[in-house]
Amino acid sequence: MLLGDFWARQRFSYLVTYSFQRGPKLAAMKIQLAQELETARYMRRAAIWKQIKSLESPSRTLTQGLGPIDPTATVGARLAANSIAVQQLAQVVWQASEPEYYAMCPPIYRDALAFYNEEDELVSVLNICFECHFMLTAQQEPVETDMAAYDFLRTFLLRAGHPIEADGWT
Repeated sequence: MLLGDFWARQRFSYLVTYSFQRGPKLAAMKIQLAQELETARYMRRAAIWKQIKSLESPSRTLTQGLGPIDPTATVGARLAANSIAVQQLAQVVWQASEPEYYAMCPPIYRDALAFYNEEDELVSVLNICFECHFMLTAQQEPVETDMAAYDFLRTFLLRAGHPIEADGWT
């Protein structure tokens, strides 16, 4: 589906930008699990290893379906659907076209837009990988767009406080 089609489906009161799988929360979780592993009893060790492997999985998304938010996630901004920033984003999304090329690397999602309704219920998620230029919904649907839209999304999220890396990831 194209980014404009995804956007047309959204019925939301506000959106929240998330940064995840990076930064101090991820580092702290890895340290905590490593320390737990050192002292854990045999039966608990398998569960801890599973958590460690989960943190290292490149295919993680902000949520599984519309379930809980990834524990490494940090909020960048909360923006009303009628805010100027969201209206600017909508204009870019509507002008976006089909992708110019396809990446051959597996995506590692570190940024996301989460859409909420008036009752503060999560209604949709758009996971974004800026390295391979790939997006995926919470329902595992790929979302495609052109490079101009990715450039705008990058700028949009940087303004929201996201630590998007220029070369590679940390």
